[in-house]
Amino acid sequence: MYCTIADFRAEGVTEGQASDAKLIGLISLAGNYIDRMTGQWFEPRKKTVKLDGNGGIILPLPVFLIELPESVTVDGEEVGGLRPV
Repeated sequence: MYCTIADFRAEGVTEGQASDAKLIGLISLAGNYIDRMTGQWFEPRKKTVKLDGNGGIILPLPVFLIELPESVTVDGEEVGGLRPV
């Protein structure tokens, strides 16, 4: 989730204006919309991505990294030395 019920309440949205359940639904709807429209996501998620490289030193990724991966394998062999460029 990109925001919380507490964030809405801090902005002055009262229980009378929107219940917690209603806010959870709206937060989920908005988050899904953001993800679909941008083709990205902006919160940590574990994901396995299989890519074909071209032998170069840079490998374009389909999504932005939020943190460095736990591991990278090339042809089934784990490689080290992960560092952002």
